[in-house]
Amino acid sequence: MMSTLRSADEVCPSKFGAKAKGGTNPEMVTIAETIIERQSGAFEPASFPDRYQDALRELVEAKTKGLAIMPRALAEPLKIINSSGRAIVASSRRYRRTITVRC
Repeated sequence: MMSTLRSADEVCPSKFGAKAKGGTNPEMVTIAETIIERQSGAFEPASFPDRYQDALRELVEAKTKGLAIMPRALAEPLKIINSSGRAIVASSRRYRRTITVRC
């Protein structure tokens, strides 16, 4: 899970448009309720290993001992199986820069 923290001057009040015509799709409501139900409950941070912190600790220990630092092998790249996936990846690469939020 990843979160982005923003300072107070970057947070804007939400502005919702008019309600969509035609109502809601009951299947989509059921899916949303299922997701919310699964994600609700007590959060146990100890159950999520912090791989970044573990790797950083190993790196610092190796450097303090004067050991040679070897770069870790990269994980297998994401396999894009359809054109929608390609479009999403291309879009995310275009907008990786910092975005200025204006209220």
